[in-house]
Amino acid sequence: LTNQSGQTLLGHLSEPATLTVNGLPALVDASNQFSFGPMTLAEGTNTFALLAVDPAGNSAGIELRVTLDSIAPAPAGLDAITRSSAIGGSIGIIGLAGSVEAEATVYITNQATSQQVTIPAGSDGAFSTEIAGADSDVLTLVVRDAAGNSSAPVTLEAPLPLQWRFGVIGDSIAAATHSNDMCGSGDELMN
Repeated sequence: LTNQSGQTLLGHLSEPATLTVNGLPALVDASNQFSFGPMTLAEGTNTFALLAVDPAGNSAGIELRVTLDSIAPAPAGLDAITRSSAIGGSIGIIGLAGSVEAEATVYITNQATSQQVTIPAGSDGAFSTEIAGADSDVLTLVVRDAAGNSSAPVTLEAPLPLQWRFGVIGDSIAAATHSNDMCGSGDELMN
């Protein structure tokens, strides 16, 4: 698995022989080291048939597969990620299934402290971890796949402070904003 399209096959033969790769001759030196390339891989699985033939005409072959993955994973899905308030200097981060690419690695950086934690995502794209920090700290998340491709960073903002809202039901709502026969004016409610 690689994210680099330009590759050269290198290896060693157990004895003197000629070598072809997909029917094309490979370079074999006096110490039986071989090379084939450079070549450009196609995205996805690339198959190479290696065939060695010794001076007596005996042959041996092997098939090699190299996968090119040069496509960056999608950025972390913030709608499926929650961030806790800091408790004891630690911020909890939970990514639900599908929040990142399956089995990718999530890099979380605290922009205030430059501390970074890495956590592998599960086969369903879920993860959970903690990072040192305060409520006001901004965190960035980058997803890296097995081939080494990185997503664009996303920002996980500090949670909004709790806001208490009180409401009243029925005619009392109108009384808070204008005169009402049942409750009087808003000014009277304040006294």
